[in-house]
Amino acid sequence: MTARSHLEEGFLVVWKCVFDAKYPLPAREVYFHADRKWRLDFAWPQYKLAVEIQGGQWRHSGRSAHVGGHALQRDCEKHNALIDAGWSVYTFTTDDLEARPVQCVEQVGRKLDERQRQIQRQLGQD
Repeated sequence: MTARSHLEEGFLVVWKCVFDAKYPLPAREVYFHADRKWRLDFAWPQYKLAVEIQGGQWRHSGRSAHVGGHALQRDCEKHNALIDAGWSVYTFTTDDLEARPVQCVEQVGRKLDERQRQIQRQLGQD
């Protein structure tokens, strides 16, 4: 199992423990862009909410795999395209998920609450 999949599995375990059946499980490896092959680690498409896990954060003598040249450029393009499309995106690192996993999933849960309220208000106004 790779470090990335280990972190993703850990995120799901904590999600299930904290929220049980309160929220739906996220979809995994979701394509969101018509022209690009960008995928999201986790997504709730109906709420336009995504979670990206940067599992390769500290490689090669403490340097992040996502701060160099092309990788950082691709991450920024992807993130900006999500924002343009109305998505909210949380990005968690290895350190985040190892040091404060419950707080990470609770942060996402608060955004899900907010998105659910927004949808309910919109439905009530239509």
